[in-house]
Amino acid sequence: MTLSPTPGSPRLGPSPGSARRTALISALLLFPIAVRHLFFWGGALAPALHLAETLGYLAWVSLMLWKPGIRTLREGLGLFLVLVLVPAFLSEDLGIYIVRGRELALHFVNPYLHPPRDLAARDPLMALAKGWGENPNPYGPIALLLAAAAAWGSDLVARLLPASAPGLLALLPGALLFKATLLGVLLRTGRLLREHAGTAVMLALLLNPFVLTEALLSGHNDALLLLPLLAMVLALRRGALFQASLLLWLGVLIKFTPLALIPLLLAEALRRRRLRPALWGNLVGVLLFGLCWLLFWRETGLSFLTQQAEIEGASLQHLLCACMGLPLDSLFRRIFMGLGVLYALFEAFRVWRGRDFAGAAARTMAFVVGFGLAFPNLWYAFWWIPFILLEAENEEEPKGRLLPLQVLGILGPLSYVVYLSTRTLGPAHQWTQWALGIFIPSCCVLLRGCARRGGRGPGR
Repeated sequence: MTLSPTPGSPRLGPSPGSARRTALISALLLFPIAVRHLFFWGGALAPALHLAETLGYLAWVSLMLWKPGIRTLREGLGLFLVLVLVPAFLSEDLGIYIVRGRELALHFVNPYLHPPRDLAARDPLMALAKGWGENPNPYGPIALLLAAAAAWGSDLVARLLPASAPGLLALLPGALLFKATLLGVLLRTGRLLREHAGTAVMLALLLNPFVLTEALLSGHNDALLLLPLLAMVLALRRGALFQASLLLWLGVLIKFTPLALIPLLLAEALRRRRLRPALWGNLVGVLLFGLCWLLFWRETGLSFLTQQAEIEGASLQHLLCACMGLPLDSLFRRIFMGLGVLYALFEAFRVWRGRDFAGAAARTMAFVVGFGLAFPNLWYAFWWIPFILLEAENEEEPKGRLLPLQVLGILGPLSYVVYLSTRTLGPAHQWTQWALGIFIPSCCVLLRGCARRGGRGPGR
């Protein structure tokens, strides 16, 4: 029961309006932090500026964890737009997306075949790919086409800039277009959640500091997966197996990792004795994948994925190899990838036996992120977040269901402290981010599945 204050009674805490204004002002303060991080190192004042930057970012995160007074999408729109306008300063990935989009949109070359370094002589902006200039595009065609559209729009705006303008400024319009697309995805996802899971779940996603940081502030394309994967679960609830299969393949064409969910989807279709529409949906998805093969991968195959998988960094694989004094070679990687496949088949078996699809999908993707990859990144949590939001096994306790997302909302932003305070992406930052933002939240998802008995979702 909710008690309403009587007229004339004192308020406890700030009003929703003042809380919203405070959240908006704190987001505006991210502008000078971003400008300082991107353009001004500080010389002798650098340590003090590092500290100010770190404290400013953590203050914004704290205000987002505190009740910001936002209750509807309209009330949050101002905050979301400010974050879109703030230049990405925690990651260089958004600029790399636009650089690879330039390859396709402006130079008409295949980014899966030619890494940015191949065009460095023709386009000085290719140098902005920095350490990733040797790597071809590892993302799906939909993410690439969005980056190409953003790069094309950015080039139109950049022609109005003086020739002496820094190259980074030439990419900013494209970055804004890409982040605006992510905002559209978030808002549409929020509407779906409000309709099917309630306002509390919608706000748990849209006001989560991790989601705001990685989607709207840093512009990671993994956030594009929120909408198709969420819509896939909703289609399964309606019994639309054909549509669910198509939505899964739409996610695959954004980023290839949802392929791990195909056994679970087929197991759900078998359990419902509706395998035929699922097979037809997968057939259409395979045909779309084949079309992309003809357009992009006919010369390269999937070698760009192999090259991406060979990158190593802070991960459980790396930690175990270091403890045993072994090199992290391809055999070790294959063993862990094989464990990921076996775990997906295990969860598929559980789905066939009656476990909720969304919960099984969340655990599968969390296992892939936390245990199966040699170089996981913080924003890969978008692979399991949609399923946590709609997990049906614990509908009566949304707070317990959303615990991994809440843990991620705290530890994910905290994992940037080393980077912000030192301005280096070295091992200290990588291991801090892996431990706080990747391993612990992934374990939260997996342990919740082991700690309670599964139930049947709605509509079963």
